[in-house]
Amino acid sequence: MGIKIIFIAIFSCLLIIVPFNNSFNKKQKIEIIKEFALCDCLMKNYHKSDTSIALNDVSLSVYMTEYNFIDFESAKLIDSIISELNIINERPKSHTQSVVANSNQIFIDCITFANSKRLEIVIKNEILK
Repeated sequence: MGIKIIFIAIFSCLLIIVPFNNSFNKKQKIEIIKEFALCDCLMKNYHKSDTSIALNDVSLSVYMTEYNFIDFESAKLIDSIISELNIINERPKSHTQSVVANSNQIFIDCITFANSKRLEIVIKNEILK
């Protein structure tokens, strides 16, 4: 089961990487940074939920290398928001999660985070200012 989750997380992150070109308008940059945030959230939270999972995914590095508008400071800012969210323990368990032992809702929580108004405001006001 753990291998399937790792594969899905890696595959999801790789699928959303668009062709590498730095001539993007602001709306496109916001979407790319949201994709980066989603990958970051998935990787950090899956590792927190099971430290035996070795994530050898390089998607975050690809984003930072290929898109000059995602720099170390931007990544650090997104990391700090992810850390504040405490996704694994933040929400009450759903019915499904309470029925399935040792389960989590990391995908749902990370997708919600990546599409949140808070992240979009940070991207617009602090990363792409």
